[in-house]
Amino acid sequence: MSLDHPLRDFEALSPAAQQLVADLITFLHERSTSEQGELGQTGDEALLADVIAFLQRRSLSEQPERNRSHPKPPLETEPFVGMWRDRAEMQNSSEWVRQLRERHSCSQGYSP
Repeated sequence: MSLDHPLRDFEALSPAAQQLVADLITFLHERSTSEQGELGQTGDEALLADVIAFLQRRSLSEQPERNRSHPKPPLETEPFVGMWRDRAEMQNSSEWVRQLRERHSCSQGYSP
């Protein structure tokens, strides 16, 4: 983005990106009026650390909203559930897993 046409560049962004830019501008304005930063950091380092912290907080605060808008389907509706139900060796899946582990441990040199 160049500084020649910042409004045009801003308007070309998606609504979500525009909101992020607006929130970041608000954050930077509030920060500039309070001028907080970690001791021992240069102005650029403190600004970068503050912007990263802002983005992390924003990301964490949006996660529950994303999960509500895209709820996970129930596990039992997934296509892989039950795909081996007709196989004879799956009638006792616990026994099948035990035998598989024994074969694997023997092939690796372990004794059961």
